[in-house]
Amino acid sequence: MSGGEPTTLAELAERLRTGDTSAMRTSRMRPLFTDDDELEAFRARHARATVPRTGWPAPPEDPDAVVDCFLGIDAGSTTIKAVVLDPEDRIVWEHYAGNEGDPVTAAVEILRRVHVEMPEHVRIVRSCVTGYGEAWSRRRCASTRASWRPWRTTGPPPTSTPASPASSTSAGRT
Repeated sequence: MSGGEPTTLAELAERLRTGDTSAMRTSRMRPLFTDDDELEAFRARHARATVPRTGWPAPPEDPDAVVDCFLGIDAGSTTIKAVVLDPEDRIVWEHYAGNEGDPVTAAVEILRRVHVEMPEHVRIVRSCVTGYGEAWSRRRCASTRASWRPWRTTGPPPTSTPASPASSTSAGRT
C-alpha cells in the first residue's frame, strides 16, 4: 500500500479488522522545531523583521501637494492581506481577513475601503497583487486602476464585482 501498489477494498477491510496497519505507514517530515531552543531562535529571528506602522501621512504644507503611497495585496487561497506604505516604507493602513473563497470580491472591497479611508491629500501611485487570487484580482483591479485619481473628484469607486473570472477580463478595461 505504501509502495503505490493498488489495494483491494477487501484487503483494506481485512487490515483494518485485524489492526495490521504496517503496510499503511508513511514517512514523516522533521518537526518544524525539534525543541524549545529552535522555537525561541525562530521567534527571535522573526521579531527582528518588522516594518514600522504609523497613521496616514499628514497633509503637506502646500494645499495642492499630495503624498504618494503604495498598495500591496496578497490574495491567498483562504485569506487576503493588504497594506498601504508611505514614501518612507511605513505601513499606514493594513487589512487582514478571510476571503470566503472569493479573492476578487475581497480585493474590490479592499479598494473600496482604501478609497473611503484614504485622506484627500494621499494618492496611490503604484500597486501590486500577489498570491493565489493574483490573476483574478489583477484583472478586476485593472478595471479600476485608471479610476484611482478620478475617485477623488468624481464619486465613489465601483461596487459591482464580476460574476466569473471570464467576465472580469473585459470589465471596464481602458
